[in-house]
Amino acid sequence: MNSENKYAIVELKSGVQEKVTEGSVVKVPGFLGEPGEKISFDKVMFFRDGKKVQFGEPLISELAVTGEILGHNTGPKIRVFKMKSKKNYRRTIGSREKFTEVKILKIG
Repeated sequence: MNSENKYAIVELKSGVQEKVTEGSVVKVPGFLGEPGEKISFDKVMFFRDGKKVQFGEPLISELAVTGEILGHNTGPKIRVFKMKSKKNYRRTIGSREKFTEVKILKIG
């Protein structure tokens, strides 16, 4: 079987959905655990293995995706600027999203 045809759509954390394949690296919002730990995502909504396709209603209960935590990082700085015209109101707020990099080891 060609591994490029094998993929799943998984809910990672707090509603974030991602298409994952074996060997891919995904960014999960927030900090999940220590680097080197194994982690499992059991909210699988869609799975394709070659020509075999499974849809969840809403989830596929017998499937899970396992991965290994590579490390923690922060994303680029995002600036939010608020202004009300003619009222002398200006606010600048900056934030950086924290995320965990996870390498997908196995689907199924």
